[in-house]
Amino acid sequence: MATPTSFRDLRLWQNAMQLTVDIYHFCGSLPSNERPGLATQLQQAASAIPTLVATGHKTGSRTGLRASCERAITASTELETLLIITGQLYPNVPSNDLLDQLEEVQQMLIAAVKKLAAGSAPNGGPRKAI
Repeated sequence: MATPTSFRDLRLWQNAMQLTVDIYHFCGSLPSNERPGLATQLQQAASAIPTLVATGHKTGSRTGLRASCERAITASTELETLLIITGQLYPNVPSNDLLDQLEEVQQMLIAAVKKLAAGSAPNGGPRKAI
């Protein structure tokens, strides 16, 4: 398998981007009074995940990517909590598919952190890790 040279090549980033786009679409189904509050928080938490992965990849170091993935886990937990709150406030607005997508991204983040913590890559860079 070729080593990704851009964060855009990372499956983790691609999945996190798709989740973010889906969150933005989901926010359109929320009541209009939630758009400046809950919807904005959902969008910010979701967009932080691929942004952090991209930022970490750009450092070119395992340590930088690992730290960014750890921060992305924090953002994903915030997003999970916000989706649960949304589900409790608006049970008629379906969010289960988003929670499933988020769980997959969280598992990828955790796996990346573990792999990055395991040691240095043969080429010294982070790109084969995720």
